Amino acid sequence: MYNSLISISIYAILIFILLYKIKFKSNNNEFISKDTTMYLKGYSIVIIAIHHFCLNISNPGILFVFTKIGYLGVSVFLFLSGYGIAKSFQKKGLNNFIAKRLKKVYIPFVIINIITMILYYIFLNDKYSFTNIILYASGIKLLDAVLWYVKTILIFYIAFYLLFKYLSVNKAMKMLFFISIAYPIICYFLNLGNAWYASSFNFFTGTAMVFYKDKIDKFLYERYTKCLILFSSLFFIFVFGNFHFNNNDLLKVSFCYFSSIFFIFIVIQILYKVELNNMPMLLVGTISYEVYLIHMKVYNIVFPKFNTAIYIIPYIIVVFALSRLFNKFYNNAIKKFTT
Repeated sequence: MYNSLISISIYAILIFILLYKIKFKSNNNEFISKDTTMYLKGYSIVIIAIHHFCLNISNPGILFVFTKIGYLGVSVFLFLSGYGIAKSFQKKGLNNFIAKRLKKVYIPFVIINIITMILYYIFLNDKYSFTNIILYASGIKLLDAVLWYVKTILIFYIAFYLLFKYLSVNKAMKMLFFISIAYPIICYFLNLGNAWYASSFNFFTGTAMVFYKDKIDKFLYERYTKCLILFSSLFFIFVFGNFHFNNNDLLKVSFCYFSSIFFIFIVIQILYKVELNNMPMLLVGTISYEVYLIHMKVYNIVFPKFNTAIYIIPYIIVVFALSRLFNKFYNNAIKKFTT
């Protein structure tokens, strides 16, 4: 009974947060503003954290839906990463590109890996050889499987840097499109796991929304209702396939791959008409990357024995609190070292 009440509460809270303080507009010119980006990151990381929690409990009950939709949250992150990096390139070129990515993505990843090994040694009695310490700390080997995202986003960042450093924008975009198509094929034959590539195309979608903004906006605006109906219909068809065809791994990941693309275009269509401004989600958005790095460590150390949905809310609270602490610690340390 308590599990059901908590599960219903989770759905109610997420719906309330989604609808709270949204503003409808006839034309939202700043449809991917800084606030919108933070909101989307915040909401998406909540979905991802719940997704991974539900995957690890024996009976998620009515929360089983979350076991199927984590890739949609990752789709948003990849889209926003592509969009953000393309916007930055338009304004500043590739100045300090490598340093910024190291500071924002790779260095926090390495620090969390080192802290995790220490905590796993203390609380879980895990032992590591010197070689494994180097491999896990650097991220060559992953301490938990969900960190595939860090490797994937770094691959696309490196590809973006090399392409836009040596090629014109149009040629670079053509090559990035080719890489975005080739990447899931390569991952599939390397048996890297569906998560590595189920949403990967959306990095390219994000960059395209910057470099081809006028053309895309014009096309989608002029056919707004038709496009929204088409994207929604195709999305639900592919989601249905994802929910009901689990026997064929290639078929399943294909449903995820295409549904993630149409999901992003549904989000774009909605953002043309809606302004998102929700302070709690904006705050969560500022620590979304830290939450991604930390949340499974918290589960592995604290929550594996609490194997029911009733513990989702305390799990989320602990994850957010630790993520905020790490965010403050890391940003303060960076300021001291760079000033």
